[in-house]
Order: sequence, then structure tokens, then C-alpha cells
Amino acid sequence: LTAAEAAAQRATDEASKEERALRLSALIERWRGVESLAQELSKLLPTGRPERAAAHAKVATGQLYLEQAQALERPNAPQATKHAQSAVKAFEGIEEAKDSLLTAQALLRRLDQSSGAPEGMAVMDYRKLRLGGGAGDRNSPRTVEIQAFYIGLREVTNEDYLPFYRDQQAAKQLGLPQGWIDGQPRPGTEGLPVTGVTYQEAQLYAQALGMRLPTDAEWEYAARFVSSSAGGLRPFPQEAYPWGAEWDPDALAETLLPPGSRPRDMNERRVFDLAGNVSEWVTVREEGQEDQAAARGASYLYPFKRIARAGHRLKPRPDYRGPQLGFRLAKSAPGGTK
Repeated sequence: LTAAEAAAQRATDEASKEERALRLSALIERWRGVESLAQELSKLLPTGRPERAAAHAKVATGQLYLEQAQALERPNAPQATKHAQSAVKAFEGIEEAKDSLLTAQALLRRLDQSSGAPEGMAVMDYRKLRLGGGAGDRNSPRTVEIQAFYIGLREVTNEDYLPFYRDQQAAKQLGLPQGWIDGQPRPGTEGLPVTGVTYQEAQLYAQALGMRLPTDAEWEYAARFVSSSAGGLRPFPQEAYPWGAEWDPDALAETLLPPGSRPRDMNERRVFDLAGNVSEWVTVREEGQEDQAAARGASYLYPFKRIARAGHRLKPRPDYRGPQLGFRLAKSAPGGTK
């Protein structure tokens, strides 16, 4: 650690910001070794000291990622975004890193805005890719070409939906969402995903904001997405989740939570809850056929491995009002292929 600190000081004194960021990448590996050792010790020793050491190492790693992101914000925004995301992951859940977490999150917001994505959305680049699931997934393997689009970082909440419901209820005869009383959410549930909304009602809400629902292919692309340096998406086989190829039973909750509450369930563009929390309405759009309603992702009621896979498709009726079924927004990006 002494050597790492000395090297960091030399990088600060001698190098330009970009050179410094490159040098710091080597230091991150040293801190990872410290963190790994502390975690191994925590399994063997009964005291809490190794856990504190592991937390300290995670904070130090996060600080290095954050410094890299800050140095690369102007010369290399995509790389800066990747490092800022890593910093957020390192800081989350650690009390002593609250201020650093806020700094990293603010940097990510700036980077998102500079990418041209609307607030609260992530941009997904143009890509030609192979999608689909296995037997029983209702999702035949196929190669598709997806134009650039924006997708909501989080699911639409009761609080988001309330102004639309009040404006449209009389004219459109909208049904009452799940858990609402007297035309509004129950107190304390405003920040939860809105559920009990039909496919058509979800479409109407999106259209009122100048947006739409994600297509089935767009949603799966987002669920499989990884950084472009890793090829751009999780491998085609259906055993793929936003966090990787291995199932993690602790990634999903069995109670309905505010969007973004399970940081494990997130792709590398910070799109949360693609595997769980609530299943989500999507539009199946295939050439020469009418659009069809479908849904994607597992939910707090059904937090099952098979449903949570990126390649699995659900087929509820368009008029279904499920307590586990919500939606998020999408929007086509200008230019499409960029």
C-alpha cells in the first residue's frame, strides 16, 4: 500500500490527467488484491476487523475509479462512464463513502447528459445481434438489427403515473392501478413501480410524454448489454442476466421495492431491475406483422431463475392487470444508427 500511495503521488505530480488515469489502472489491481485477501480473512476469523479492512479496500478502489473517471470526462467520455459506474458500485452500501458516492453519481449524470440521453434514460447504441431463448421461452432465436434508442433507467412509479391518471381518467376511462384508493396511491407507496396497468394504458402514458414502450428486442438487448470492450452483450445462450451468465439468488427481492433498490440487478448503463422487481410490458414488433403485447423479466411475486433470464418472454393478455406487472419508457434516438 505504501508503494501504491507513492506511485499515486508521483502520478499526481508528474503526469497529465489522462496519463495519470492510465497509471492509476495498475493501482486498482493492487487494491483488488487487498480487498480479496480481506474477504478471505473474514471467512476465517471471528472478529469484525477483516470486514472493515474489506470495506476500506473497496472505498480505496472506488476512489481510484472515480479519479480515473474525472480525468477522462472530457477526452474519453465512454471510458469515464465505465469507471464512474465501477466507482458507484464500490461505494454503495458503505457509510464512510456516502460523499464519494454522491460525487460519482453526479459525474454519471453529467456524462449521461453529455451523451444526449434524456434525463433518467440511457442510450443504447445501434447494433446487429442475436437474440432469443431456449425451449419454452416463447422467444425464437433470431438475428436482429436494432437502431439506437433510449431506455428508462428505472420503472415508472406511482408518483410518475399520478398526474397522467388525473388528467386522463375521465376521458379515457382508465382502470385504477394496483393498490390505489380514491384515485391515488396509498400513502407510502408513491415511489413504488406502478402496477395493475394494462398494455394499452402503459402505451397511452408513454405517448403522453412523447415516448413509447420498449420493443421486445430492445428490452432483451438492454438486459444482455455489457461494455463494448467485452463485445457489447452477454453471450447469446439463454443463460444470461443483467449482471452476468451465472444465476444469483440474492439479486432479486421477494417484496416490491422502489426502482433501483437492488444494485446487483443492473446492466452496465445503469438500467435497473431488468431481471426483477416487476415484469414489464414490451411491444413485439416483427416485419409484416401487427404489433403484439408481451412482457419481460421476473418479479417480486415470481423471482424465478427461468423467468429472470434475458431470453425469456412472457405472454400476458393485453388487458391483464397484474400486481407484478409494470413498465418502463423508451424512445428512438435521433439518427438511429449512431
